[in-house]
Amino acid sequence: FDGEGRSVGAEFADFIAISAYFPNSQDGGRRLDYKLRFCDAMAEWLRKLGRRGKPVVLGGDFNIAPYEIDLARPKDNQKSPGFLPEERAWMDAFLREGWVDTWRHLHPGEVKYSWWSARTGARERNIGWRIDFHVVAEKHRDRLLAADMLNDVFGSDHCPVTVDVALD
Repeated sequence: FDGEGRSVGAEFADFIAISAYFPNSQDGGRRLDYKLRFCDAMAEWLRKLGRRGKPVVLGGDFNIAPYEIDLARPKDNQKSPGFLPEERAWMDAFLREGWVDTWRHLHPGEVKYSWWSARTGARERNIGWRIDFHVVAEKHRDRLLAADMLNDVFGSDHCPVTVDVALD
């Protein structure tokens, strides 16, 4: 995975920050195996980093909309990259393993997206997907102060996502 430059991390005095760009599984799931291996490797890296005792914050484009609430047209996208059953199952297991989706934790039930197809003018119609996340370990959930998606910031087919975490 190193050859694709998909992640970078930095360790600070009070926390560890990881930024990642998860692979797209591509049409027909052509790259699904690669993506799931990347996801598993990322989860293992996070487990190792978590043993250092500092909060670990992973942010990035997961290229997965884990739940129907996370995309505008779930019924139309059952076989679309980013909403494939295998991807959703991985994300669900990852979160059940002890990682907290900061946005969904702080905004249960709220519909908001972080990506829109540039090909179809989807952003203007808000036909989007929530595929950009910050996650923290369950044991640091109480440190979460805020999470947002800055839908009014343009310049990409994604908008910035933010998280505020209390540090020691």
